[in-house]
Parts: sequence; C-alpha cells; structure tokens
Amino acid sequence: MDMAASDIADEKNKSPVVALVTIDTWRLDHFGPEYTPNLWALAMEGERFTRARSPMGLTTPAHATMMTGKAPWEHGAEANNHHGYALRSDITVLPDMFEGWSTGAFVSVYPAGPEGGMQRGWDVFDGPQEGEREGGIAVQKALDWLPDDEPA
Repeated sequence: MDMAASDIADEKNKSPVVALVTIDTWRLDHFGPEYTPNLWALAMEGERFTRARSPMGLTTPAHATMMTGKAPWEHGAEANNHHGYALRSDITVLPDMFEGWSTGAFVSVYPAGPEGGMQRGWDVFDGPQEGEREGGIAVQKALDWLPDDEPA
C-alpha cells in the first residue's frame, strides 16, 4: 500500500488523501447526483464499494466493524455505546494502519463517539459528547483541520 500511495503522490505531486465518509441510516435511492451532487462527485473520483453490507443495524457496532474489519462479537461493540458497549482495547483500528499520516475523525452522532472507543488511534477526534449535531458542523471542522484543503 505504501508503494501505491507513493506512486500516486509522485504522479499528482501532492500527498494522497484517504477519506472514509459514512452516513448513518440513509436510503440508497436518495444517494445520487440529483440529491447529493457534491458527495456524488467525490464518490465518482474515489473508490466506491457498492456491495458493502453492515453487520448490524446499529451505529456503534457497524462503525466498529468498518474500523476493525471484525464482526461485532469479535470486536466487542455488540450494541450502541450508550448501552455500555465499546471496542475491545486489544483490537487494531483503522487509523493504526496509517502510521506516519495525519489522521482525523469528525463525527456527528454520539454512537460513533468516544464512549464506544471510536476515538482510538486518531490524531484528532471531534464529535458530540451526547446526542447528535448537524452534519455540516462535522464537515466544516474537517475542512478547517485540513491545511489549505490539502493534507499534510
């Protein structure tokens, strides 16, 4: 992966960008150029996973699976964090795979927050301590974090 990322960086003369965008409880038929033109444009330029499936219809376990590649019974977050569930501390998380990169997570809902272990491994983690906030707030915080809209 390092070699491929380096090749891309040399080719475009800038640092590679890896962005994982997740949206909770969004109907597939409401994702497209007519509803979400900016997000659709981003998806068309990046890698899209059209056959991905969630292991569970709850935010914390679903996000924990994305962050670990493990099923809920393996990573420990078998229900949402406000029910007392969290990632096991001995499980490797996605940001650990990007050693040497600047990593940040900007979330809008508490079930994807620190109580469930979702803050682990990120250089910067920003999310509500309870409830939720407008997605635009998380997006703006992420954009503010990126220096000149380019990762360091």
